[in-house]
This record gives sequence, structure tokens and C-alpha cells, in this order.
Amino acid sequence: MPLITDTAPHHWKYVSEGGATIVFSYIGPPNLELDGFVLRLRKIALPTPPQAAITAGAQDEPDDPLIEFQQKCMERLILSEHLPHLLPVHVTRDWLESLVSVHDHERPQDRREKDQIDLARRKGVLATDLVGGDWLAVEIKPKWAFLPSPTHLSDTTRDVKSRTCRFCMHSAMKSKAGEAVSLGYCPLDLFSGNKDRVQKAIYNLWDAWRESNGSVNNLKIFFSGQKLFPSQATSILASEFNTEPSDSQLREDFAAALLPLLLETSVLHTISTLQRTLDSLDIEGLSKLWRLAESAQRRADGIDGSSYFSPVGAGSAYLAFNEPTITDWTEFLDVYLSPTTNLDHNKPTPDNLRFYLLAYLLSATFKDCSIIVRLDGIQTTRSAKAKPGQVTVIDLDPKSMARLRKWEELDQEIVEAYIVGDASALPFRRNASTYNTNVAGLNEEETEFRNAVVEFAQKEVAPRAAEIDKTNAFPAVSVALLRHFEPLKTVDLGNYRISGRSSVPWVYLYDGLSLGYFHHTLAMEALSAASGSVALSYGAHSNLCVNQIYRHGSDQQKAKYLPDLVNGKKVGSLAMSEVGSGSDVVSMRLKAEKIQGGWKLNGTKFWITNGPVASTLVVYAKTAPDLGSKGITAFIIERGFNGFSTSPKLDKFGMRGSDTCELVFNDCEVPDGNQQLPSGLF
Repeated sequence: MPLITDTAPHHWKYVSEGGATIVFSYIGPPNLELDGFVLRLRKIALPTPPQAAITAGAQDEPDDPLIEFQQKCMERLILSEHLPHLLPVHVTRDWLESLVSVHDHERPQDRREKDQIDLARRKGVLATDLVGGDWLAVEIKPKWAFLPSPTHLSDTTRDVKSRTCRFCMHSAMKSKAGEAVSLGYCPLDLFSGNKDRVQKAIYNLWDAWRESNGSVNNLKIFFSGQKLFPSQATSILASEFNTEPSDSQLREDFAAALLPLLLETSVLHTISTLQRTLDSLDIEGLSKLWRLAESAQRRADGIDGSSYFSPVGAGSAYLAFNEPTITDWTEFLDVYLSPTTNLDHNKPTPDNLRFYLLAYLLSATFKDCSIIVRLDGIQTTRSAKAKPGQVTVIDLDPKSMARLRKWEELDQEIVEAYIVGDASALPFRRNASTYNTNVAGLNEEETEFRNAVVEFAQKEVAPRAAEIDKTNAFPAVSVALLRHFEPLKTVDLGNYRISGRSSVPWVYLYDGLSLGYFHHTLAMEALSAASGSVALSYGAHSNLCVNQIYRHGSDQQKAKYLPDLVNGKKVGSLAMSEVGSGSDVVSMRLKAEKIQGGWKLNGTKFWITNGPVASTLVVYAKTAPDLGSKGITAFIIERGFNGFSTSPKLDKFGMRGSDTCELVFNDCEVPDGNQQLPSGLF
């Protein structure tokens, strides 16, 4: 075992660090045991706990678990030529303190505030020096390589998570909070194997590196052991370059040098496959399985059901799992790699919970790993062949069971931020056709309005959408929407106060917001994404009924009908179609005859949305049949008018949550003040 303590602190150069370890490169006098290696030391969060000051004897402390984990696990999953060589080394507290005193000021300020080298450790790790030699080293942290299967996703998240890159959603959320992230870069491009998409990923990584002044962790560039910043970008060039290229040319040369290596290597395909096959349930499915197992254990213990479940991965009186040992990992891999293993991931059972927990933890290792590509410098002549050892996978640390709870909470936070639109205003890459306010051209006020409706629709409507159509019911949630969210007084929708006010174009005089048709379209779009049925009924009420009265009604009609329709006390509808007159509306047969003090209507209307529940209806009837389209008049019908009735609700094939029926007029009497505009103008 090499004697690190025989070296001086200045024989080591600070290179970089991650969440768990800090890395130093050996630059001292020639040493056969240390040349070509870096020292990886474990870190500890600040403030350090009291037990961290306890010094254990070197003989009592096992080797860093990373070494055994790589030897017994990682080498079964990744070719050894793509893994660094690891060796255990002894250190002392005095030596570590000296190292800290010499190099701690070189660490980033934010890192120094959060953690430090663990001075209680007595062993470190020597690893192959991938960045400290006389070469160019490009470190890429690829992140999530796949979209989850929709099988175990909830109704609320299924559409988004199965179509949208998880990394891109997270990047957008972090950018909104002011963090420097790789906006534009999508790992689905990098892992695609498609030349154009991989090239696009490299371009976006380079752009993010330059724009963040090298602070994003998805791309780091090293030359001769020195981390480079964008101001030093020309250092990546091979000596054959005699002139300094432009920024755009440097970007092109960088991508051209990396592209053939990333397309040729098997590493990206391996990482992608491992991520996808290990994370077969998604954190949502894993959490469901955890709760199912906890319920089963409660029943086995004779305990009544409870609505409370312990967080996934957290111990409880009914369900607990210890942190996996190296034996646990090797036994897991025996099952995972066995050709005879036949688990049905679509229907996981509590008996296999331990397998799925370890599988998810291992998938997280590959989601968080990095690859290092070593080059002789960016050259004008490039080889398209990736040589052994040229592409190496690093940061393959085993993950803790305790992190599952945090990951579940983070997943919920990321998806919720995306759904409500907080992230949609940011120019990040999506994998599928999802909403982008930049493309839509929304301003800040319009975006805020849309986000308010999206949040309500996804929280209150989407979870009920399937049940609404399944039961062919016009449920309370639909009534709430048609009443402009009136019952939902606790919902905070910002300045729009959709609770108790219409979101559509009618002026404040009638208790509306006077926002215009575009806002109405935004509201309809957001509701339609949650439930087509609910949106259909809302549109029939708001646009077909309320809008017609506002545009064509008299002042007296507006004052009488609009307030109750806008504030949600009544539901509206519009009736034009009949059995024999759909697109040919002029052929309608409903007839209105003038009588003393009003009109008498006879006939029927068919396929009328909201017909079974509407209190106020705008109904078109012929008042002068000989005049064709000029002989049609619109009337405002109230449900209690004599001679007006509705047939039973229709049981439709689709849009079943939006009630539809036939309207029947049998000598229905309508007072003079209820026709819209003088007779014969429609």
C-alpha cells in the first residue's frame, strides 16, 4: 500500500470535487507508486458531528467502500477498460490537516461553506489520474438517459413524465431559482446514438460551459491537470494550430473532436441500458410498492388500515430495510444478471420490494456518474476510433437508502413546477410537444394567468378526469368549473381571483375580469389538457351562452342574466342544432310564433351540451321561415318556462362527463323581453 504520508501537502494539487469526495493530483518528485494517480478523500458536511473527531486506528477502518463496490459490482456491469484503477491508501489526521491548510483556499467558496475533508478518516483512495497528464480531458455528466414507462405513473404525472426529459424539467426549475444550469442540453440527445442529436448535445454543453463561465457541472475541461475556464478555451488546441480560431470555430472543432468518440464508444449505450432496466418502476411506482408492502405487513400483524405510510426507504414499525452491504449488492446482481430471472415489472409484488429498492439505488449511481474522454488536444486530423482507456466512467459510488425519501420529494417538486407552468417560461429542451410560452408568445401577465388555471386544472380536475367519463356523470367538479371555481375559495390564483369571478371576456359591470378572448382560449386550453369533458361544458357555458348574451343582448337582458352566469350561480347553454339540421343550421324547424305579450315556441333541439343542467339557454328559432337565414331569432330561455322540458341525458361514446340531451318546446311561452335583437336579424 503506497505511503501517502511520506509526501508533503505541496506535492499534491487540488483538481476538483463532487458531493462526496475531493480529488488531488500528485505533482511531487518521481514516484512509481504515485505517478499517474489522484488521491480521492471523503468529505463530511459542516458543522461536523462530535463523533467525527474520534480517531480510529488504521487497522480498524475498512477500505473505502468504493474500491470493493467497483471490484465486485461495477466490473460486472462495465468493461474494466472503461473503469479507473483503484487502490486503498493510509492517511493520518495530522497529514490531512496539513493538506487542508495548504489547499482549502483553492476550493470554491460555496463548497467550503458546506463541507470539508473528513479528518477522522484513516484511509483514502488512489485512482487513475484521468485529468493530470499532458493531455486534454473532457468530463461530461450525462444524467438521465430515458423516459419512464407510463405504467406506474399517476394520472397527474403520466403525460408529462412519459414525454418530457426529467433533466430538462429539473434544469428549468433550478434556473428559475437563479442557479446556473445547462439549459438547452438534453441528455436524451447525447444518449440517442444519432449523429445530429449527439452533435447538438455537445454544442449545448459547450454553450452552457461558456455562458456559466465554467460553473455548470455537466461539462468540465482539464488540460495538464488544470481545470480550464472559457477565457482559457484556446488551451484545448493541439500545437499544430498556428492561428487563434474564432469562438464559433473553436466550438465547431471541439464538437468535431468529441463526436466520433462518443458515437464509437459503447459506454453511453451501457449507461443508458443500465439506467432504464434498473429503474423499471420510477420513484412513483417504487413508492406505491413500498406502501403496498407496508399495508401487507400491517395486516399480517393484525393492525387495522391507516392512511399514514412511512416515506419510501424510511424505517417504520412495520417495514424497515438496512443499508445494503457489499453482500447485498452482489446477491442483487446475481438476480439482475441471471437469464432465468423473470420478474413482471408491470405487476411488482411486495415480496420483491428489496430487489426494486436496490435496483433504483443502482440506477441512481448511473444517473449521477460522469465520463471522461481523453484527447491529445483538438486537432485538425482526428481519429473516429475510441481507443481502450480513452473513455472512462467515474463517480460510481453506491447510493444510500436514506436518499430515496429526498428523491421522491424532489421528483414531486420538479413535476409540479413543470405542470403549473413555473418552468414552462424557460427556454429549455423538451422531448415532446409540451407548452412553451416563448413559442406561444405569452407576456408575463398572460403566463401568470395561464399558470393559475393550469395549477387548478391539474390539481382538481385531472385526477378525476377518468372517473368523470367512466361514470357518465356531471360531477361537482364540473359544476365548480362552470361556476368559475366559486366553491374553491381557498385556491390562490394570484391577481386573477378566478374564485368567484369569470376568467372570460365580460366586463367588470357583470362581475367579470374583462380580459378578452385570448385569455378565454388560454383557460380552455389548460382545462382541456386536464379533462376534455369538463372543458367542453365550460366552453358551452362561457363562450356559447354568456358571450352571446353579452354581445347581442339588451342592457336589460345583460343586467338580468349575466351576473348569475358569470359568478357561477347558474349554468348556461346554447341550442342551435336539431336532428335534421346540424351544419345546415338554416334548415332548423323549431318555430317561434308571435303571441300577445311574447312568443310561443314549438319543436326540438338535439345534441345540446349542458342541456340537462343549464338554467339559462340561448335558443335559435325561426320567426320568419320565408326569409331563410334572415328569419332566425335567438331567444333566452329559462328552465322554468311553461312548455319547456328536457329529455333524458344521452349516453355518449366520448366526452361522457359533459351532459348532453334533447330540448323539447311544446307551446313554450317566452316573454317579449327575451328575444335577442329585433326579430329576423339572425
